[in-house]
Order: sequence, then C-alpha cells, then structure tokens
Amino acid sequence: MAKKSSNVLQDQFDLSLFWYIARKNTIYVMMFFTIALASAFLYVRYKREVFDASTIIQINSNNNAGKILKVDDFMQNEEGLAGSVELIRSPEFINKALSGMSLEATYNTKGTFKINESYPYSPYRVESKVTDPSIFGVPIYIKFLNPYAYLIEYVHKGNNIKKKYIVNGWGDFGGFQLKVKINSFEEIADQQKKIKEKGFFFVLNNPDNLSALVAGKLDVFVLNMAAKTIQIVVQDNNSQKCADIANRIAQQFMDYDVTKRSESSKKILAFIDNSLEGVYDNLKDFENQLQSMKREIKATNFDNYENQFIDKIKKYEEQLGQIQMERLLLSQVTKQFNDNSKIDLDNILWMVSNTKYQSVLSPVVNQMNQLIITRDQYSLDASPNNMAIQVTNKKIDAKRDILNAQINYLKKELEEQEEKLYSQIGKTENDLYGYPDVELRYNKINRLYKVNESFYTALLGKKAEYSISVSGFVSNNEILEIARPNSNPLFPNRNNILGIALVVGFFASFALVFIQYLMFNNITSTNEINRYTDFAILGLIPVYKKQVPVSQLLVDQNPKSSIAEAFRSIRTNLQFISNESGAKVIAITSTVSGEGKTFVAINLAGIIAFTGKKVIVVDLDMRKPKIHLGFNAPNIKGMSTLLIGKDQVKDCIQHSSMANLDFLTAGPIPPNPAELIITRHMELIIQELKENYDVLILDNPPVGIVSDGISNIIKADYPIFIFRANYSKRYFFDKINNLVKEYDIKHMSVILNGVDQLNPGYGYGYGYGYGYGYGYGYGYYEDLPQKRETSLLKRFFS
Repeated sequence: MAKKSSNVLQDQFDLSLFWYIARKNTIYVMMFFTIALASAFLYVRYKREVFDASTIIQINSNNNAGKILKVDDFMQNEEGLAGSVELIRSPEFINKALSGMSLEATYNTKGTFKINESYPYSPYRVESKVTDPSIFGVPIYIKFLNPYAYLIEYVHKGNNIKKKYIVNGWGDFGGFQLKVKINSFEEIADQQKKIKEKGFFFVLNNPDNLSALVAGKLDVFVLNMAAKTIQIVVQDNNSQKCADIANRIAQQFMDYDVTKRSESSKKILAFIDNSLEGVYDNLKDFENQLQSMKREIKATNFDNYENQFIDKIKKYEEQLGQIQMERLLLSQVTKQFNDNSKIDLDNILWMVSNTKYQSVLSPVVNQMNQLIITRDQYSLDASPNNMAIQVTNKKIDAKRDILNAQINYLKKELEEQEEKLYSQIGKTENDLYGYPDVELRYNKINRLYKVNESFYTALLGKKAEYSISVSGFVSNNEILEIARPNSNPLFPNRNNILGIALVVGFFASFALVFIQYLMFNNITSTNEINRYTDFAILGLIPVYKKQVPVSQLLVDQNPKSSIAEAFRSIRTNLQFISNESGAKVIAITSTVSGEGKTFVAINLAGIIAFTGKKVIVVDLDMRKPKIHLGFNAPNIKGMSTLLIGKDQVKDCIQHSSMANLDFLTAGPIPPNPAELIITRHMELIIQELKENYDVLILDNPPVGIVSDGISNIIKADYPIFIFRANYSKRYFFDKINNLVKEYDIKHMSVILNGVDQLNPGYGYGYGYGYGYGYGYGYGYYEDLPQKRETSLLKRFFS
C-alpha cells in the first residue's frame, strides 16, 4: 500500500535537496552576485552624489517686560518654536539669507555620466543683466576658444542660439547681457580636454527667487522641545554649498532676531522722544510764566508759605503727575492695539509695566497676542477666507473690545482721581487765606511746573535705559552647532548600496534555487522512495563513469567494482523477499524507457550466475528489444517466433561469455506483442525454462507506456521496479502505487539506478546524471539522443 500520492511540487521542505540544487547552480549564483556588485559599483561611481549639512540653533527669547508682568513667554512654547520653523522656511527669509552668497549663477562641468557643480570656485565667472526672466534656469553652454574669446550655445523658447564673444566684454544675447571673466585659462584648457564637447555650462539664477535653489532641499524641524533647539538641514550635490547655505540661514535668523528686537526698543525710544517733546514744551511754558510773575511782583521766591501747606500740595502734585503719565500710556496702548495688525509686545509691555494696572491688563494683552500668532501661523498655509482664520479674527476683535473697555474704564477712573486731586489742591489753597492772589497764581503755576519737571526727569531716565539697551543689543538665540562640509555623501551611500547589492544577489540566487526546488520533480534518493511508497528497496546501483561496453555486462569485467558490489547486495536482499526452493522468476520493469531496466536485468543475471546457478535473461520488450544489443548478439529469432510456434525454445536460447548465463532475445518485432504475451504459449515457455534454469529474469516493457508485461509481473516471484536517479519523475510513484493496488501484486521491490557515489550520502543524496553509454528517451518508439543542454533558460529550470 502506498503511503501517499506524489506531487510535482515539494510537499515538505528538504534541506539536502535544496542544498544540492544550490550547488548545482553555483555558477549562476556567482553570476548574480557579480552582476549585483558590478551594478552597485557603477551606480555609486556614476550617480551624482547628494550631501547634507546641518546646524543647530537654540531659541532663547526671554524679555524683561514679560518677567515684570509675569506673563507666559509664548515665544518659548511649542507654538513659538513652530513659528520660528515656519519663518526659516519662508521664501522671503531664504531669499534674504542667500542674497549675500553670490549665487547669481551656478557653474557646472558635465562629464560622460556625471554633472559636478564648481562651487565655491570656478575657473571663470559671469556677470549678467537680465531683461527677459524666462532665461533664468536655462543651461547655457560655454566653450573657451582661447584666453580672449568664448562661444555660447543654449536653447531658449525652442530656438538654438549660438554666439561668439570676447572675454571681459559685455555681450548682448537678446534677453540678457553677459560678461565673462577668466580666473585661470590654464585650468579651463586642462578641463576642456577631459570633459565632453559641451562640458562647461552655467545657469543664471533669479536674484528675487533664490529660495528656488533650495526648494525641496531644506528641512527645518524642532530638534528638542525641552531644550528649545531647531535643526536646519540642507541637501545639495555640493557638500561645501550645503554647509554654506545652512550657516547662512542660521546667521540670517540670528540677525533677524537682533533686528526685530532692536526695532522694538527703537519704537519705545521714539515714543519717549515724542513724549519728551510735549512735556518739554509744557515745562518751558510754565517756566516762562513763573519768570513773568516774578518780574511782575518783583520777587525772587515765595518761601514764606507755610511748610505744612507746601508739603501737602506737593504730595498732591506728584500724584497728579503719575496719573497723567498713566493716562498717556493707556492711550498709547489703545492706539497700538487699534492701529496695528500685529502687536509690538515689547513696546506694549513696557507701557503697561509703568502703570499700576499691569495685573489687570497683562492677561488680556498676552491672550490677544497669542491669538494673533495663531492667526499668522494659519495664514502661512491658508487663504484669508479660511474658516479657522475668520474664527481667530473674531476672537481677536472680541479681545480688543475687552481691552478697550478695560482701558476706557481705567482712564475714566484716573480722570476721577485727577479731579479729586485738583479739588484737594484747591481746598488746600483756599486754606491759605490772607495770601495775595498773585502769590496763589504763582504757587499754582509752580506746582504744574514741578509736575512736568518730574515727568520729564522720569522720561529722561527711561530714555537713557533703552539707549544703553539698543547700543549693546545682541541676539538671545545661540548657534550650538555650525554646519561643516560632509565628505561622505548622504546618497548614494556606498555601504548601503553594497548591502543592497548583496541582498539583491542573495534573493535573486535564492529565488532561482527556490523556483527550481519547487519545480524539481526528479527522483533523487531513497528518501523519496520511502516517503511515497511502502515497497522494499533492494539496493542502489551507482552511476558508471567510464564508457560502457556494447555488451553492457559489467560485473564480469571487474568483480570487485562498486557496481558488482551493488548487484551482490541486491542478490542478497532478494533472499529476504523469498528463499523458497525451486526455480524463481524475476520480472523487471520501469515506468518509461531510459531508466536502465535492461542494464539491471543483464548485470543482475550475471551476478547471480557467479553463484553457480543457471540464469537466463528473457527479452519480453518486443516493441523495443534491447537484450540482443546488450549481449551484442543477433536477433533473428526469439520470443516473438516462439510465441507464434515458429521455433523451439532450445533453438532460440543463446549463450553469453559467462558460464551459466544464457539469454533469449525478443526476436523480430511483431505487430501484436500484447496479444502474444498473454497467450497460453507464454506460460508454456516460462514453464519449460523453469525446468532448465534456476533463475529466469524477464525484461518487461515499461508499464508506464504499455501494459504488455503486467501479467508477467503479477506472476513473478520477484517483481522489481527500476527508478533512475535524476531521470525518473516523482509522479512515477503514482504508476507503481496504482499498479500494485489494482493488480494486488505481492513482494514488489524497487532498485534505484544511476546514483552518484561521489555525492554525500551515496543514494541518500543527489546524483549528477546518468553515465551509461546507451541512450533511452521518454518516447517509446523513438530513441531520443541524450544531449547536454546548453540553453541557459533550460538549465535554469531543468
């Protein structure tokens, strides 16, 4: 009973078979790896490199006004860092950063496969005056004819333009003017010998759109939120250019910070200067009035006032000066919030910090500024009609209304306090009964003079403070790491490309081996016979590496050879199947031609004949007889003539060169071999032969093609099925399994033929082919020549 049906595909993984197929394809594996590594080398060699450089900035935007008001420093939170990132990414900012780098033109040299940018040095330089912006970005090829002349060639608007001009002179190209200067003609001449005909070329860049040079090459992101650090990464084909652009952008950010903060302080100074002018005018007017009254009453001072009244009035006057200053500051705060779309926080915070209402106003100021920052961030990616922007604008307007209401309320409160102070001052003055009216008027003017004098002195102090701040202002931010040129390209990465090549080579080799493994359908070892059948394995016959003689009888030529030992082992194993006395019939068959059944029949007969038993080999393969070829004998008469009663058995038996070994050829090929074999004559012939011989070996036709020999296999004492290593297919197991099951054949045994002894396992491994000198093909009626397959495609999937 067979264990299970065989399958063309592997039903379970066989590592030894996989390794055998891999070794068989060693040359292709080496070829795949060679191609992969060569491709990787060429790719790395000729692919234009991409380098990167990065710089790190730490954001530190502390401000004293914020500390005074104890408000959140929104420039240090996540939104503030994100705003800095978006600022650096903005085209306008990048244009300003690159404007000082002399990038009006990009100089390149073009080889056979690669383009290299000549930066920061080029053996020639160009100056341009562009009137037609469409020329920007167009490759302009230049060839130097001598140290004094050059040839320009380019394609513009579908026209191929080619002109010759002199060096250091302006040339008009109808859309732009060009002046070419030579730094080193020797270097130019040397490079022109090495590069292609159109090797030198340059591209004019739009100075108003330098951000296009780094479009897609710049990456700015928050590196560490806690440390408030931003990393700027630039990628380009020139490592030095990467570093220069990254450092330039970082420095521009530092300069922008200084400029922005300086502008804030300057606005505060301008406000102080304006206020000083008004207070100074008032102070000058009061001073003139005092001098006029002194001349009128011919007095130099009025120190005869009672001290208690003077001190009291002086206190009221100081309070009046503070109230007037706070009213002025509140009016400026309202003006800035209502007139400016973006709050100048430093200026506002300074003004609020000089009032006693800072705890009331600072939360609203901070909230409103946060909303404005949020709206500006939305505006970077959305239109003004965006819903989020409109909602934020409504929130800003609401906060502005709240702030205006608060300031109006506070101003009204200050006015009430001012009226109350004036009332108290008037009451105190009335208490000065008995003093002349002139003195009272003088005292009043003098008090106003002192109030303005105090306000003026305070403003001068603030002006001095902010003047010192502006003169010594530096950026709060800090560059933690400057960008440096990177000698190792980001892409292509040599190690990565090499690794990818090895992986590709491995997977290509693995795919080849695995596909062949899945498609492998040959019987290669006894493991497969055991896996798919339950039949006894009589033995293994090694492949014969030398030229097989015409007789195919090998066991008599070298009795100690491996083939002879293999047949002795088979002869011994036959005794374990049946050891009863009497003549025995061995019926040998296979699935198709070419599996070696005739070779096995002849040599098995020879090895049995060595024991002294009389053996005869009978060729029943009357469709394609081979026994007469194996013994190099004539085939004029034989089984076909015996079965039709034309000849007698004793007349057809032929003798071999070995003692005790005879053979009976198939005879002339009949038209109806199947009908002849199943006749009564066949049984009589077998019976007669059994009376004269100890062992009858019947060489039957392949049962996978015809059914002529099935009857003899059923009746045989030793039915033997031949498989040939690396020739027989696995689905042949189905044939033998079905044959045994259908005809209830007893004692079926198997011989594996053509096993390579040099392969590990000797029959449990995998052979490399069949070395016999005769050739059998799959076709039964035609001999197919066994040629070495040279087709690469065939060998891939053989």
